[in-house]
This record gives sequence, C-alpha cells and structure tokens, in this order.
Amino acid sequence: LLGWYVLNSLRRGQSRLLQSMQEAQMADRSKTEFLANMSHELRTPLNAIIGFSEMMKDETFGPLGNEHYGEYSSLIHYSGEHLLDIINDVLELSKVEAGKFVLQETEVALPIVVESAVRLIEPRAEEKYIALDIDVAPDLPTIIADDRALKQILLNLLSNAVKFTPPAGAVGVRVACNVDGGVEMTVSDTGCGIPDDQLALVMRPFHQVEGARTRSESGTGLGLPLSASLVALHGGDVRIDSKIDRGTTVSVTLPKTRVATAQAA
Repeated sequence: LLGWYVLNSLRRGQSRLLQSMQEAQMADRSKTEFLANMSHELRTPLNAIIGFSEMMKDETFGPLGNEHYGEYSSLIHYSGEHLLDIINDVLELSKVEAGKFVLQETEVALPIVVESAVRLIEPRAEEKYIALDIDVAPDLPTIIADDRALKQILLNLLSNAVKFTPPAGAVGVRVACNVDGGVEMTVSDTGCGIPDDQLALVMRPFHQVEGARTRSESGTGLGLPLSASLVALHGGDVRIDSKIDRGTTVSVTLPKTRVATAQAA
C-alpha cells in the first residue's frame, strides 16, 4: 500500500511538472509572437517618421526658415533610426528564438561584407576620432552563408566596439582562415573592457555591463546575443576575451563546412 501511494504521488508530481513545462513553453511562444507582431506594427509609422524628418532635414521643398527646425528634424531623424534599430534587433531575436529565422544562403565574399559594415560604422568612429584598422587576408575563400546575417553580425560587433571605446581609441577588424580550414572574424577595441564575472552574462538578451563607464551609453544589450544566435545558425561559435581598461576582442568562427570549396569537395 505504501509503495502504491509513493508511486501515485510520483506520477502526480510528474504530471504537474509536465503541465508547468507546457504552460511555460506556451507563455514563451506567446511572448515571441507578441514581440514579432509589435515590431511589425511599430516599424511602419517609424519608417514614415524617418522619411519625413529626412525630407525636412534636407529641405527637400525649400528652406525651413528658423535654424532650430533643422536641428530638431535631425534629432527626430536620429531618434527614429535608433528606435528602428532596436525594434529590428528585437524582431530578429524573436524570430531566432521561435525557430522561424531561415538562412538565405548564397556564395558570399567576406571582403565585401567587411567593407559594407565598416562603411556604415565609419561616421560614428569619426565623431569620436577612433581609428579603424582593417586587416582582411587576401586569400579568403568564398563561403556559403546568409549575406545579410553576416553583415548584421559584424555591424553589431563594430557598433559595440565603437560605442565602448573612448575618443582617440582604436577598433580593429581582422578576417582570415584558421588552422581548422574555417574562417575567423575578429573585432577588437581599446575600450573599457568587461569584468570576468560578466563575460557570460553579456550573451543574455537585454543584459548590459554594470559600471560607471557604461551607464552613459545607450543600448538594449541585444547586439551580442543576436550576433551569437546568428553565428550559431551558421554552425559557428563566438568567443570573447576582455580585460578591464584594456579592451575587448570578440572572435567569430565559421566552420570549414561553410567554405564553398570545402562543400564542393
């Protein structure tokens, strides 16, 4: 009788545990779907705000008159673009978490991806007098990957590097083949660094490093987690090395199977 009672209690416990897990999964799916829907709903009016403010900033239909209007339209435009970047990150991350992000794989030339990402980050670097050091190996193979995802990975890493590097610092990008036959992309900076006890935490969505030198920098903490998720979809991995007040290096490794010649073989 005692054995039956214990067995019955275990079964009831397992049933409650299973029910709790199912409810948690449903809640997680609902959250993901909500974020995706919210992102789509917000992007449409934001695009209009950015577009019209850009017309004002550029005085498309003639001068605005008071110089303050030009300044305000520039602030509207910048804020709209910043908010749109955040929404896009939330949308992309929610797609990855829901398993709905599908790689659009093509043959990709990494030098072109690097050039495109660096071009977008150059204005921010110039504002802070940060030197950009680009080192792309001349013998890089063509890889099979999602061109847009790779650009987003590199742009996220560069954006973080420039954001947390003080004026007159340096940010470096290095792309080369590794000893395993794959490809490694490295972004390094001379910024404030990440404490050892927070290295794992920065890979969690919405987490930001605590510290006096990072509180003044805006951001959602989505850049690294999103980049890591996109890298994982390519079968690669991300490694972070950092020293306080000396800088951070983030390395992205794409496996040999992503090399076009390796796949052909």
